[in-house]
This record gives sequence, C-alpha cells and structure tokens, in this order.
Amino acid sequence: HGREGPSQAHSAAYSSGAPVAVQGALDSGRNMRRADVRGLSAEEVQAWKRSAQYRGWQATDAVVKWLWQLLEGWGPRRRSLVLQLATGTAAAPAGGFGTLMGHSITHPDAPARFTVCKMVADKAPQLPRGFIPLNRLYIPQYKSKQELARGLEEAVDR
Repeated sequence: HGREGPSQAHSAAYSSGAPVAVQGALDSGRNMRRADVRGLSAEEVQAWKRSAQYRGWQATDAVVKWLWQLLEGWGPRRRSLVLQLATGTAAAPAGGFGTLMGHSITHPDAPARFTVCKMVADKAPQLPRGFIPLNRLYIPQYKSKQELARGLEEAVDR
C-alpha cells in the first residue's frame, strides 16, 4: 500500500525502455535478499545526508532533522532498509550517493539523487513511501520523532 514495490518498479523500467544500465541496476536490486544486507555505517549515513535533496521540505525542518537523527541512531541493517524503501537497493552506491541512478522520462541517463519529499496531506494516516525509479522518500507531516520512527519502521517491515 502506498509504496511501489521492486517488481512494479522493474516492470515499469523494462516496459518504458529504461536505459540498459538502469535495467541492470534494478535487476541486481531485485535479486537482493534482505538477510544478506550488511547495513550502512555511520559514515555512509553522513555521506547520504550530505548528498540528499529536498522537495517540499528543507534540511532545517523538524521532520527532516528527525529523519537523520533516527537514521544516525539506528543500527546498520535498519538504515539499509530505509535506503532500500526509497532506492530499491540496501547498499551505498560504489561511486557515492551522488551517483545513484534512477529513471526519469525527462533525463533518462542522468543520476537521480536521493530526495526527501513532503507527502501531500490526506485525511487517512499515511506511512512514508518510496518511489524507486527516482530515489525518493515521501514523508508525511509527522508531529513527533516517535511518530516518524513508527511510520518508518512499519513502512520498511511491510
């Protein structure tokens, strides 16, 4: 619910004529099992944070600060699952987070940096969700860090 799963992202990429490099990246992510994930180190989280972009949020917004505080405080495996929710892969890219590849119709061969996006308000409570083709994590306006933590934990455990 609310999150495009890896198989849906792969189907969309293949049927849309995504560049071969993107198809390969999506294919390797599809075959990754969660049990094999080594996790993200604290240094990798800092690099991830430095390369992040924001839509509807600013780095100074409480929700964004809480996100990074949670990721910094969680263990390597839980961090990886949040990355996987947004990007389809649980490992840091070999060339750094600025080299994340995505699939955009307007810029098919360009890197798609990780972006934290503000989720449009809805009456029903929502969980954070990822949009794998563009490496986006959509987060609702939570009222507390604990509420964000619960939402992220539920989203990655689905």
